[in-house]
Amino acid sequence: MAADRDTAWIFGGAAVYVLTQAVLRIALGGALEVDEAEMLLMSQDWALGYGPQFPLYNWAQVLVFWMLGPGTAGLAVLKAAVLWLAVAGMWFAMRVAFTDRRAAIAATLSLAFLPNVIWEFQRASSHSIAMLAAVTWTLWAWFSVMARPKWRTWLLLGLIMGLGGLSKANYWAVPLGLGVASLGYWPRGRGVLLSLAVAGGIVALPYAWAVLHPAESLASVSKFYQAEPVLWPWVIGLGQLAGNLVAGLVLVLLIGGALWVTARPGPMPVATRILLRAAVLNLLLAVVLVVAVGATKIQARWLVPVFVMGTAAGFGWLAPALTRRAFRAVPTAAVVCALLTVAGMVHLRLAPGNTATLDFRPALDMVNRIDPPRLMGDYFSGGNLRLLAPERRIGPLEEIGMEGVLILGALPQLPQGMVVQESGAIPLKYAGATDRRFSLQYHMVVQQIKN
Repeated sequence: MAADRDTAWIFGGAAVYVLTQAVLRIALGGALEVDEAEMLLMSQDWALGYGPQFPLYNWAQVLVFWMLGPGTAGLAVLKAAVLWLAVAGMWFAMRVAFTDRRAAIAATLSLAFLPNVIWEFQRASSHSIAMLAAVTWTLWAWFSVMARPKWRTWLLLGLIMGLGGLSKANYWAVPLGLGVASLGYWPRGRGVLLSLAVAGGIVALPYAWAVLHPAESLASVSKFYQAEPVLWPWVIGLGQLAGNLVAGLVLVLLIGGALWVTARPGPMPVATRILLRAAVLNLLLAVVLVVAVGATKIQARWLVPVFVMGTAAGFGWLAPALTRRAFRAVPTAAVVCALLTVAGMVHLRLAPGNTATLDFRPALDMVNRIDPPRLMGDYFSGGNLRLLAPERRIGPLEEIGMEGVLILGALPQLPQGMVVQESGAIPLKYAGATDRRFSLQYHMVVQQIKN
């Protein structure tokens, strides 16, 4: 009975939070963030690959757009649904992992103490949110296999791993880390072969597409590096990795440290050991990759699996040792973080000069004036234009072909025989910030006519 009550509170609280954010996002409207604009541009059709991103979130977005139409509502509804699924997966996972109900509650609510999850994933992000949901449901399937190593649980693990493999590439660090961390606890048997076979079958075609289209699938590799070469790039990369690690765990350290003072936990349960080991292994893998490829630009969201597993391990270990009053601080802190995030999002959308206040209507007027046979744009410009004109087909910057095309954004390398017929820049205004302008470049490209 207590478990049902806990489930209702967690599911209901998560639903209220994500629905509040979705309703506010739809009501406040405005221009799209970069990741939102990318979804509006890249989720117009079903495809095995969408440039450098794996297709899981795009497929879900295509389906939601089919039901609700392309626009802010479809973007907000899908994000709310996936974030809620991530919380649900975390709750089921922690209930299986920890025998103490307070440990499961605290470990689940610890998601609210991760700025990347409760703030950044709400503000922007898309594929990383799908990966978050895949990570939490992978934890559920993983601990379910450890508790009941039956063919059904192995099959579910393979299914979730396959879907996780279609979310983001760094998802695979999670089952790899869990596999090594579970040595000594892992059940013997051939069920693992079933899981791997199911996962492999799910990712086979999209991964084959990525291999056969290297230019598209590797298009975002440049974001790992600074524009200017440096002498020891890995030093900069490790410095950014350390900074993002601290920033991503600052709330966890503050809240967990305050609770630690009230009660020191006893011996680590098995789940804490496995989660901590997996988190450390994922972090070490990130260090190795930074050094190996000389990466100089590190994004905090790439460390989300480390944050999720490490934080859940700590709060799941700490919670049983807390007094009743001290334990109440965990859900209280989670509610405070949620309320602050809602208030912060409202401020962000309404703040003068923010991206949301950018007016793209002059760009639409220019497009209507030229009325090109084809229209392409970078994610931000193209997506925001399609928000205003969903009936127009707007493609991402890709191989241009030989037909006439209007390009929004920087001019890419043109195919032989194509020339710029008209070029210019439109200053777009930010509401409430008269001193700021966004200059949107445009280029009408046509096939050269030979005399």
